[in-house]
Amino acid sequence: MGGKNSLLMKPLNQAGMAVGLIEDKSLKADPTMAAFGQQAAAGLAQVASGQGPSISSMQYQQALADSAAQQQAMAAGARGVNPALAQRNAANATAMSQAEAAQQSAIMAADERRRAQEVLLGAAEQQRSEAMQLRQAQQGRLVQTLSSAGQAAMGGGKKK
Repeated sequence: MGGKNSLLMKPLNQAGMAVGLIEDKSLKADPTMAAFGQQAAAGLAQVASGQGPSISSMQYQQALADSAAQQQAMAAGARGVNPALAQRNAANATAMSQAEAAQQSAIMAADERRRAQEVLLGAAEQQRSEAMQLRQAQQGRLVQTLSSAGQAAMGGGKKK
């Protein structure tokens, strides 16, 4: 299998989805693009399996830091209130903020994984479809070649 429309199939990745690239003239001419495509597919597989970089995780960490800083600033700036009570209120508010941030982060992480899985499944489906089209074209050429060979063997077919 070589040529313009052949497929390079990769083994199943960690997320259990086929990852591969369509081999065409542009990828053969530019190995950097082929490598980029492979890296992108591998990155998507990591995100889909929950092991890759996550925007939701970064946002969660930032929300935790912001929440703690804000609550500590409120406790430090409380006037006319018992300092221990202000610290306790700040700690309670921080815990509530962190719980909300954790819940939002979990929802976002699940959505990130779902979207990455959809992209990988779409790519795998496209590869499967293109492989089927290639197989059908090859079978058509084979049937045509065999038909021509059969006609030649039977007397050359129609004579003009």
